[in-house]
Amino acid sequence: MCKPLRPPNVDKLYANQPSHVWFIQSYLSKTAREIPENDYLTCPVGVLLLLTTLLGSGAARADTGSQIAQTLRLRAQMELNDLRYARDEARSLYRMIHSEMTSAQTYMDNYRVPIIHVSNGIFIKEGYHLQTEFRRSILDEFHGQERELNFQNQSHAAKEINYWVNTETKGLIPRFFRSPDELPRDSRLVVFNIFTFKESWARPFAPYSTVVADFWIKEGHAIRVPMMSTVEMVDYADFSDRGFTLIRKRMKPTQSRLIDTFTFQMFSHSIGITTTERLYISMLRQGTVLKVDETGIEAAAATAVVTVPTSALRATVDFHVDQPFVCFLYDAELQIPLLAARIARPMGG
Repeated sequence: MCKPLRPPNVDKLYANQPSHVWFIQSYLSKTAREIPENDYLTCPVGVLLLLTTLLGSGAARADTGSQIAQTLRLRAQMELNDLRYARDEARSLYRMIHSEMTSAQTYMDNYRVPIIHVSNGIFIKEGYHLQTEFRRSILDEFHGQERELNFQNQSHAAKEINYWVNTETKGLIPRFFRSPDELPRDSRLVVFNIFTFKESWARPFAPYSTVVADFWIKEGHAIRVPMMSTVEMVDYADFSDRGFTLIRKRMKPTQSRLIDTFTFQMFSHSIGITTTERLYISMLRQGTVLKVDETGIEAAAATAVVTVPTSALRATVDFHVDQPFVCFLYDAELQIPLLAARIARPMGG
């Protein structure tokens, strides 16, 4: 079992790191503590891409833009809510992250395909006027797809958005909105960031080695779930003094390895989407799915915003994961986890 430890001061640890590293570590530290025991799955890079889209496109202005810039740990100077340099930095950060992630490719059925797919979607109230600068930026600089919807018809609007998310995530997230009531009738704009990942293990697990075994949720309480096993050389680190050990299992390319709720201050200030009325962000929400099997990993995340008025050791070790654990899908080039999960009650089947 893990020993209780005092949470580290993330700002002190990562203040000298690049902005995206600092932001993601801060995000994970905060959200993981807010869900201390249950299953936890998030795509921090999806939140990062959505926030850089809002700021870099000019959608977020005044105090709202300043809050996002500070949350993203941007280095740009801001005086009297002058966000020009912060917007430039947000655009540059988005381009860098997007380029690094989408450049990686793999072979599937003898075809070369991207490992990671990233896209933005904006759903606009029918007939609603958007500023030309915002619309151009979303479509040209942030890979956006645009569509008008009648949000008064909640059922149809939710159905259309769910269909788009399902298509973009290749069926991994079939229903982002579980109920039409989750989509406010007075919505003016819904902005989505979609992230998908699919790749095989460098050394796949043998299917015949998967057996049903006990997974101990807590002392004296176990559930039966399928467990994969393998014998191979992996990077291993022992942090017994801190109550955990760590392994790293590589994917086929060298840059990606396996190592829903985001609480964010709601904004009530200027949104530079339209000149006809003042808008505020009413919801920031993420749906994430992670599938791990003998062949590899498949994952997807949909992040939406709705507006309304170590050291490695080589040794022979039996690393048996039969109790709650944490895992990361880690990008070594960007030095950030693309996805993070804490598994307290795995689903078998």
